[in-house]
Amino acid sequence: QQQQQQALGNSCQPLRSLGKQAVDVRPLHTLTPALAQAEMPPQEIQRTEITQARIIFDNCWSKIVNKYGDKLRTPKEIVWLNGAPGSGKGVNTDFILQQRVLKRAVTVSSLLENNTEAKSIMDSGGLVDDIMAGDCLLDCIFDPSNQQGLLVDGFPRTTSQVEFLKLLHDKLLALYHENYNNPLTAQRFPRPSFRLVVLWVSEEVSIKRQLGRAQQMAEHNRGVQEKMVGRIEEVRATDVDEAKARKRYKIFKEHYPALLKLKEYFPFNFIDAMGTIESCKEQISVQLRYQSEMELSEKVYKAITPIKLSKEIVHGARREMVNRLEYFCANYPHDFYEVIRIVQEDVMKCISNSSLAGHVRYSSRLKLFDNPNAPSILVDVLTDRGFFISYSPEHRSVPVRVNLQTGAIECKEETVHHFEIEFEVPDFRKRAKRE
Repeated sequence: QQQQQQALGNSCQPLRSLGKQAVDVRPLHTLTPALAQAEMPPQEIQRTEITQARIIFDNCWSKIVNKYGDKLRTPKEIVWLNGAPGSGKGVNTDFILQQRVLKRAVTVSSLLENNTEAKSIMDSGGLVDDIMAGDCLLDCIFDPSNQQGLLVDGFPRTTSQVEFLKLLHDKLLALYHENYNNPLTAQRFPRPSFRLVVLWVSEEVSIKRQLGRAQQMAEHNRGVQEKMVGRIEEVRATDVDEAKARKRYKIFKEHYPALLKLKEYFPFNFIDAMGTIESCKEQISVQLRYQSEMELSEKVYKAITPIKLSKEIVHGARREMVNRLEYFCANYPHDFYEVIRIVQEDVMKCISNSSLAGHVRYSSRLKLFDNPNAPSILVDVLTDRGFFISYSPEHRSVPVRVNLQTGAIECKEETVHHFEIEFEVPDFRKRAKRE
């Protein structure tokens, strides 16, 4: 187990450039089964899946970088088509390509057909290893002929693959941000656009359609043999065996939480494919329009991109706060300890008086806070103690005397320092009900 944890730690290093990387996939093949068999609490499993996805993605990405180097180009749009077996993914593929003005569609299963091991797994109704699927998928996506975009059928299926997809989008977005102001490379890295189409049917409809598909293929192949015109189509092993067909749907249900996880990253709604083909096409068209409307135009997006995301600001904020407190303590000890005294004697008294409210405003006219260091110290000290605090100074003109002859009013300027302090308050009524 320690070796497995060490393998995780050593392998999970994010790639930060397009420079060529050495690839060692050996730990992945040995690590994946061990992780799947480990007994862990749900939160630990989720963290492990995210870490595992990072390991897989970094290795797959390294191979792409090594293959294309400075000639790497990223696709402008990818439509990810997913759903239950027999939900009509293949039937609706051409329609989606037409809607999005794309020329190529691939299925993850077709990308793996030349792999004997993968084909055997698929024929039995199982899912292919994420590492194998990731390699084949990225190799297809970054083919130079697909720069305008493509449709991918059958990905993602697992939670690990969902995280893989999120990492892929993050990587493409990072490349776009790094290059959109560079006239020499901007065209190679367009802003990525991911569209999600997820179809749903019930289990009985899925089984009926899978078995019916086998009958249609058999009739088609008999006609080709009799007329000697056309091409013999391969019949899926799962389409001629009801038990295997049900196994495919069972796997879909087992991985349904992965699709819910996908909704946390990308906006989409499930499409009810139980009705007619035309009804399904109309829903797909509406869904694609909805996703397009949720996306900013290129002009607006470029204008606001220099503004940092909230997560970018929050990331590392704790470390910066610690550094500030250490700096104030070392370089401005008088201000530092005086603020702490005020917090203990005045601020905490206000907080205690409003301890059930979860919010209090502390206002002060002390000259100490006219020093810009003091408000910052107070905010950082209370933040470290678990409070949510914001600071805003109010500048006032206060009348001090009136000239009775001229009526002129003499004022003095003063600053009132306002600190809005919030904190969590337990719900005692809910606790009493539970008890």
